[in-house]
Amino acid sequence: MHVMTTTVPISELSRQTTKVTELAAEEDVILSRRGEAEDLYLSTRERHEREVQAQLITTGMLASLARTRPDVAGEVMIENLPWMAWLPTPAKIECLQELINDLRAGAQTGDLRRFSLDVASWKSTAVAYNDPEVLADLRREHSSAAMTQEESLVDFPGEDDELRDMQERLSTDLTPASGLEPATRPAR
Repeated sequence: MHVMTTTVPISELSRQTTKVTELAAEEDVILSRRGEAEDLYLSTRERHEREVQAQLITTGMLASLARTRPDVAGEVMIENLPWMAWLPTPAKIECLQELINDLRAGAQTGDLRRFSLDVASWKSTAVAYNDPEVLADLRREHSSAAMTQEESLVDFPGEDDELRDMQERLSTDLTPASGLEPATRPAR
């Protein structure tokens, strides 16, 4: 059973509360907000609990599959996340384990942010493995001594006189000789 989703402006919730809540009883509602604000999602508790239960069962099944048949679980993940094919075998295994752990924890807590972040991170890693120039860059030994100041994206330690001067001023300003007393709380 697929639940339909309807989008309505968030202002409709206050203007026509009954209409929007009746709609939410039948289908999920996205309350769109203006500007940069993230849209809100309105559903019934029953639908939400069914989704959570399905998520828990599905992630448990996938975890069991990965434990007993990692080859099949890997194929399933590659089928659903095709970029995993670009990862070398050890990274595929690590990715699979990490994403399954994230899914299980997210299903238990209702917080899938970590899973989403790790999917994006692993996808970027796979893209890097697929790009020969990026991969060569990543595998190359990096040392600030091998770069000139102009090549470096960040200042070399000790090279920024202004920063060093500011740090020295701060350290002397906060010594007892500066006359600064620790803040005290007013009596009540």
